[in-house]
Amino acid sequence: MRNLVANAEVCAKAFERRDVEALGKCVEHYRVQKKLMAGDMCEPAHVTKIMDALKPHVWGQAMAGAGGGGFMYCITKQAGVQAELEATVRSALAGSGFESVVTFHRARIDLDGLVVTQLS
Repeated sequence: MRNLVANAEVCAKAFERRDVEALGKCVEHYRVQKKLMAGDMCEPAHVTKIMDALKPHVWGQAMAGAGGGGFMYCITKQAGVQAELEATVRSALAGSGFESVVTFHRARIDLDGLVVTQLS
């Protein structure tokens, strides 16, 4: 449990430095920590297959929510590669029955933070 807190602190510092690579590595470390706590059964085989296929393209990836929650997120090494990553995932899942139910959502890390503007 202490290691989870320590990793969160490293993650916060990565945010402060705007270091996306370090942030991704924290996310990947978090994934490993969750699997240590919950065991290998906490990550379904098709999810592991997706993550293995994406590994060369991401700094880190994990599952969100209790017990994995069914929502995977990735910190990509390159911006604007969603189409390529979707093709990689669909190829990894070909013939599994999961390729037709996977959806993709794009998000970005806000490196500016909260900005308050006062209008006169």
